[in-house]
Amino acid sequence: MAQKAFTQLFHRRERESGRLRRFLLLRPFGPALEIDDVEHPPELPAYDAARDLEPRTPQFVEHTLTASERGKGGRPGLPVVTGALAVDCDLSGACCSQYPVIPTTPEESRRAVEALKKFEPGKAPMKPEDGFAPSTLGRRDRLTPILEGDGCTFLTSEGCRIHKLAGAAAKPWTCRQYPLQVVHCGNQFEVSILPQCACAARTVHRSEDADEWPANPLQGLTTVPEVPPQVRVDDARSLPRAAYLEWARALSDVLTVPGMDPVRILESATTSLRVPGGTLSEAWLRTLQTRMASEAERLETYLDPAGPQPKGARWVAKLAESLLRKPHPKPTPSASDGMVFALAFRAHLLLELPSLAATLCDLTRIARLAGLARATMPAEKVDARLETTTLLLYLWATTRWPVASEKA
Repeated sequence: MAQKAFTQLFHRRERESGRLRRFLLLRPFGPALEIDDVEHPPELPAYDAARDLEPRTPQFVEHTLTASERGKGGRPGLPVVTGALAVDCDLSGACCSQYPVIPTTPEESRRAVEALKKFEPGKAPMKPEDGFAPSTLGRRDRLTPILEGDGCTFLTSEGCRIHKLAGAAAKPWTCRQYPLQVVHCGNQFEVSILPQCACAARTVHRSEDADEWPANPLQGLTTVPEVPPQVRVDDARSLPRAAYLEWARALSDVLTVPGMDPVRILESATTSLRVPGGTLSEAWLRTLQTRMASEAERLETYLDPAGPQPKGARWVAKLAESLLRKPHPKPTPSASDGMVFALAFRAHLLLELPSLAATLCDLTRIARLAGLARATMPAEKVDARLETTTLLLYLWATTRWPVASEKA
């Protein structure tokens, strides 16, 4: 096998025949090779690093919980801040179809399959490897993903098949705690919502029947991201962790005020940190168009081209192209936008780029683009599982490179 060719095995089930096909993916995002024999894969081509853009360097660090932090019986030793958050699920499958890799343990794989056998006795027997594939070739004891080309193999038109038949407890922990985000903030763990979940962003604080957060959000987690002691503003400046947290929380609070324009608020935030504004220049739109088209091509190497991720990337590329051809329409602010962007701050997604200045500039542009997108062509017309603002945030949060990479 080629040197440094780190691989991932994934499954794709053909819609017409139902045949399960196995592919070996050259990481980080190289070509996918179909294989028949998992134990004897073909020789992989050498990985061409020059063809792959450098991944961004997050300020988050993986913080392994110590015995004292876990406390007795797995209870955290540090305070856990959960807030009064609650969310509903619209059963659209948007989240489950957005993520091609869902980490599970072998034990979770076996538990899910046993539950399906128990509640579907008339169906043909299923083996864990039919829906759960090892993340690293030859290492079946590692975390394993559930996939079917473009989303979870257990996703049906009625939602999660495992959940429907055997209840939430039968699902992997990753699924049960999503869209929960736990961040270690120095002297406490903070819990917030990942803004990529569109229905969570719509329903947070709004439904009396919404599901509450787990009583112990650290249960099942082995690592959590940690806000560093010093958060870089740019190459020459940094903020202490406490100052950054105070600033981010204040910004998220004002973003949730109904009727507030998130673009104006974010532009004020860039001014407060002496960061250049996030205007949509022609150069930035051209960069966005090129990179989103490239991102769509990359996604289509291992996802269904008709799925929400590739389709969403192509929609953003076309949006940038249309804005380059005609005057920008007026952005359409809404209260829900403010909630989504506030959740982005609460989840500390600002730290996912090397500097706060570049990230804030990016987020301001994305906020403006979201408003323009609604005035130009709603994402929902491209795919029912897409929502304009959360799609743009999702692409920004998961792309390997910053959308706007100018140095502050």
